[in-house]
Amino acid sequence: MDNNVKMKDIAESLGISVVTVSKALNDKDGVGDELRQKIKDLAMKMGYNVNRFAKSMKEGFSNSIGIIICDRFLINNDSKSSIYLECYQMLSTELEKKGYTGILYTLSENDEFDLVTPRIYREKVVDGLIFLGQTSNDYIKNIKEKDIPYVLFDFYTTDFESDCIVNDNYLSGFQLGEFILSKGLEDIIFIGNLRATLSIQDRFLGILKAFINKNKYLDVNNVINDRDEKGKFISIDIPKKLPQVFVCNCDQVAFRLIQELKNKGIDVPKDCGVVSFDNDIYATLIEPYLTTIDINVTDMSIETVKLIIKKINDTNHRTSKILIKSKLIIRESVL
Repeated sequence: MDNNVKMKDIAESLGISVVTVSKALNDKDGVGDELRQKIKDLAMKMGYNVNRFAKSMKEGFSNSIGIIICDRFLINNDSKSSIYLECYQMLSTELEKKGYTGILYTLSENDEFDLVTPRIYREKVVDGLIFLGQTSNDYIKNIKEKDIPYVLFDFYTTDFESDCIVNDNYLSGFQLGEFILSKGLEDIIFIGNLRATLSIQDRFLGILKAFINKNKYLDVNNVINDRDEKGKFISIDIPKKLPQVFVCNCDQVAFRLIQELKNKGIDVPKDCGVVSFDNDIYATLIEPYLTTIDINVTDMSIETVKLIIKKINDTNHRTSKILIKSKLIIRESVL
């Protein structure tokens, strides 16, 4: 018997999806009785029953992971909505490779405020949780106290220890700051609410570090809010005196800004430059294409899946904070 047989192997043998195999082996709805038995028989024949299947049945595992996104990222047309849906797809793909199923769950603002544990965990549908995007500290603390395996994706908390996978936003900001200064540009305005997320804050601090490192002055008051503290977009107040460069906390905000500048007859990059972070779909939806920091979503997803599975299988796991490096993509939005 092959002790390395995975759900993916069973699925490929039968020409079906990993999700269908997972549902059948865990007696979930959505699979016919005949196909369910066929899957179980093949799993036993291939040896899957002696490893993950036997263990899951004995210990109550579901071989599914909940991927939690706060609904405010989706309903408010938040700047992270498109990139987080891309992340969800990548996480699901990586989970399938490991024989797990990713289940998307949107967390309502009321449930987040009232500290309501996700239904998919209460009903033992999933073995652990991946939180995709900034969720309140109180909510995460409540999950931690319930001893639920979880990993934070693209954010962290400074109030207590939590396993997390994050883009190195501080280094990303530093990279972008160094690029701006290398172009001889020192007059900048940062677009983003520094109190909205730690990611925005770290990106700004990285830029500040680059200026300090070159003995250049950066006025920390040169910040314009793009959203409220709950992440809802607000109008961007464009100053009468333009900076040499607007530095936006993400590509969607840069997209909105360039549209507003064009409406006012301001040419980018001739009258002022615009740079940003993420390298998502918005980076090439506007002209000129954006100079931006590319976030390595693939590596973030791979490391997140490794970490959540490790947490589920190792109760003595040591807390980890893993930083993923990014790279600068130079395009036409700054001279």
